[in-house]
Amino acid sequence: MENELSPNETGAADVAAEQSSSDLEARHSKQVKKLEKLRKKMSGKQELLGSGRGIETMFRNGSRANYQLIAFADNKASIMITVNGFILSVLMASIGNTYNQTPWLVLPSFSFMLTSVVSIFYSVLAAYPRVPDKEISMQDVRDMKPDANILFFGTAANMSEDDYLQVTEEMLKDQNFLYRTMALDSRNISKMLLRKFKMLSFAYRVFLFGLTVTLVLAISSYIANT
Repeated sequence: MENELSPNETGAADVAAEQSSSDLEARHSKQVKKLEKLRKKMSGKQELLGSGRGIETMFRNGSRANYQLIAFADNKASIMITVNGFILSVLMASIGNTYNQTPWLVLPSFSFMLTSVVSIFYSVLAAYPRVPDKEISMQDVRDMKPDANILFFGTAANMSEDDYLQVTEEMLKDQNFLYRTMALDSRNISKMLLRKFKMLSFAYRVFLFGLTVTLVLAISSYIANT
C-alpha cells in the first residue's frame, strides 16, 4: 500500500523521536539545575541577613534605646533630688520664723518636709549604682547565670584576667554563645530599668500626694485661724 512506511523509514522516525525526547530531558535537567542554584543563592542571602546583620542591628538598637532610657531615668531622679532638696532646705531654714509669725503654717510645712524627704529617698534609690563584688568564675559565665554576664563591667572586673580572656575567646568562636550573652545583657539592663522606673514612679507619686495633702492642710489651717 502507498501509505505504509518501509522499515528504514520507520527506524529513522523512531530515532528522531528518541533524540527529541532526550533533548527535552536535557533541557529540563538544565533548567532544574539553574533553579536549584538560584534557590540556594537566595536562601543563602536570606540566612545571612537573618542570622548576621539583622540580629546585630536588633541588639544594637535595643542597647541604644536601653541606655537612653537609663540616662532619662537618672536625669529625672536628679531633678527630683534637686527640687526636693531645695524645698527641704528652704522649709528647714524658715521653720522658726514660720512658728513665730504664722503658726498655722507649721503643720503644712512639716507635711511638705516629710514629702520631700521621702521623694529624695526614693529618687536616690533610683539613681543608686549597684556594683557587685561577688567573684565570678568561667563556669558561671558559661551557665548564663543572671549575675555572670561578661558584657557587664561588674562581671569582667570580678574575673581574673586569664579567665576573662579565655571565656571571651570561647564566646567569639561560638555564635550561639555570643548572641545568648547579648540577649542576657539586654534582659539585665531591662531589669535594672524596671527597678529605676518603679522607684521614680513611687517618688513622683509621693511628691504629688504630699503636695496635695500640704495644700489641703494649708487651706484648712488658714480657714481655722481666720
